[in-house]
Amino acid sequence: MDFVRALSVTVGCLTPAPLRSRPRPLEVGHPVALELDAPAPLKAEGALRGSSFDIRVRLRASNDAPTWDSPAVEIASYVYRVNARQGHELLAFHWHPESTSSPVHTPHLHVSSRLIVPTPRGDPDALELGKLHLPTGHVSLPAVVRMLIEEFAVRPLTPTWQARLTEAEATLRGRPDER
Repeated sequence: MDFVRALSVTVGCLTPAPLRSRPRPLEVGHPVALELDAPAPLKAEGALRGSSFDIRVRLRASNDAPTWDSPAVEIASYVYRVNARQGHELLAFHWHPESTSSPVHTPHLHVSSRLIVPTPRGDPDALELGKLHLPTGHVSLPAVVRMLIEEFAVRPLTPTWQARLTEAEATLRGRPDER
């Protein structure tokens, strides 16, 4: 399984929507974004009914003859986002080491929630978690998809999702970006 196929197979566990290459084919020195055309609806019940999943992975080639399955292709940045039915972000895993718009360049998680913390006087105080950058280390796309299926009860599109995610993880493991 090549690199892009591993990412596509992973996404295919949740949506039939294809990953698209933007803005051009893979070239040395020019990062390429792989993304969904629009957030993909998730098959979920309860609190996640009507929610969606969105990804954007920027790839970079570091040799003179790049191919999608080359060991010289690596992830330059990623955003894996779970949105509520109104499009409001619930969870977002980010890694954008070369960002000029954010001071945080390490992998992190945003959780769109508010934690109510009692004060010594007994009145509550709120901690806005969505504004925090919670450190995660590198998070693979297959790990996020597995989390959605196993922890959030999102229904996979295929009964072979476990084998597909295991194979995708094996393909991605060992690359500089997948520690």
